Amino acid sequence: MTNRRITTALLAALIGALTGTPAAHAEEAAGIVANLWERYRSVRTETETVDIAIVSAPPAAPVPRAQVEALLQTGGPGIRPKRATRRVTYAADHQDKMVIVFGAPAEDVGTAFLVWRKAGRDQDEQWLYMPSLGRVRRIAVTSSQSFVGTNMRYEDIRELAGERVDNYSYELLPAEAQDGRPCTVIQATPNPGVTSAYKRRKMWLDQAWQIPVKVEYYDARDVLWKVLYQSSVTQLPSGIHRADLLEVRDLQLQEATFMLISKREVAQALSPETFTTDYLERAGADL
Repeated sequence: MTNRRITTALLAALIGALTGTPAAHAEEAAGIVANLWERYRSVRTETETVDIAIVSAPPAAPVPRAQVEALLQTGGPGIRPKRATRRVTYAADHQDKMVIVFGAPAEDVGTAFLVWRKAGRDQDEQWLYMPSLGRVRRIAVTSSQSFVGTNMRYEDIRELAGERVDNYSYELLPAEAQDGRPCTVIQATPNPGVTSAYKRRKMWLDQAWQIPVKVEYYDARDVLWKVLYQSSVTQLPSGIHRADLLEVRDLQLQEATFMLISKREVAQALSPETFTTDYLERAGADL
């Protein structure tokens, strides 16, 4: 969303507060989400090392960091560990780029995923390289596949780097607390013509941290499908907050994916060549 559109959304939010109309409340909700992601993207670049555990019949949610660390260290039946490096460059024109490269387990080493995000209504572009196939292949934005065996879809991976606000209609719901912290609650519904695996999402946005600390995902039948929790929140030198622990729980499969950020760097120079399809074929060698 451009600065001009953000200003328009903020103006609409002010009008909404005065008028109390449903349309104005929708604009207010859209403005809140847009500003949250503008703040999130302000770091310019981001590099993360992510330790992943996919757990069958997981413990009750949400799982604290110490317990996730124990799962990653001890392993065992029903636990599939992975490790990946995620790099993102945030562009002023919103044409961001992201690359994820897997370094473990052995069968995933060198698997790499690239996203070129487009501005406005243009379709994103994304590619996947799997060493077993020996070639880069384009992945449809509408793909319903699981992302490298996790409980996330390709759509989820794209949206976690910054939601495409133009694709959704928003509804401001009554505020609620999450783990004792005041949250703004907003429902997002895909606009007509937008392909999504989800009929709607319900988001709890921490009012101080300015990040979504809980998101519920509803399937096409409007049945609760997945829940995302973000916790172990740290503050970056710039004042922006990040969650170091993400938990995606698939209630229908009774399975969860835990992602623990063991290392993060922001505002570091990243080579443009890193975000190309040529790079995907040799990304594993840079691990």
